[in-house]
Amino acid sequence: MRNISGVHLGDLQDYDVVRRFLLQLRELLQASAPTVVTHADDPQKGQWGGKTTRNGRTISADVRPISDDWFDITVQVQGQPPLTEAVTFYLHPSFVPGIQTVPPVDGVAVLRLQGWGAFTIGAVADSGRTVLEIDLAEVSSAPQKFRER
Repeated sequence: MRNISGVHLGDLQDYDVVRRFLLQLRELLQASAPTVVTHADDPQKGQWGGKTTRNGRTISADVRPISDDWFDITVQVQGQPPLTEAVTFYLHPSFVPGIQTVPPVDGVAVLRLQGWGAFTIGAVADSGRTVLEIDLAEVSSAPQKFRER
């Protein structure tokens, strides 16, 4: 029998072992699957299912100007039950690092950034069971100048 990350396929009788195996298998498949970028200037767009709400979780953003050209961006994932595990955020490749993992505080994962224009963010929560996407150009409360860039 094949062995994936210490899980022997003949030992799949325990629920936790099966769950770990399936999560690892999904990660392997996702890592090997080709990603089709449909928006060259916004590569995360469409990669995360396009939903801001799923499995009782919501991703939202607040954008405030710091200067004429720069903006504070606060992105948060929250929901019920409150988050207990870290959320991984996938950003535009102009951000370094482009993938940031944020542990929850009081059940909410908050990511703070600065940028000059809108882009799409993917978020993965609940050990991969919840996938969210937010296009900052669609945040109606964000300044128009930010949304149009």
